Amino acid sequence: MSVKVFNNSKHKWLSEIRQHMISEELEAVFLKRKSNGYSFSDYSEAKKWVDKLKNNGYKDYSNDDWLFYEGDKLLSKNM
Repeated sequence: MSVKVFNNSKHKWLSEIRQHMISEELEAVFLKRKSNGYSFSDYSEAKKWVDKLKNNGYKDYSNDDWLFYEGDKLLSKNM
């Protein structure tokens, strides 16, 4: 099953946020190869991508609360 990421601070799914970013810096090409661009094959891939977002100078997202879902089940919070 796939893992989806929700930004609980901004109330948006990662797919909505992703449309407004510079994709090269966050390796969007890599993301598309590993997933469909909106969900990830597993939790570790999703967490790695969110960690890059939080640590690469995107101040708008660095302190946000992220939720990871597999289907309707909450897997983890990344604050």
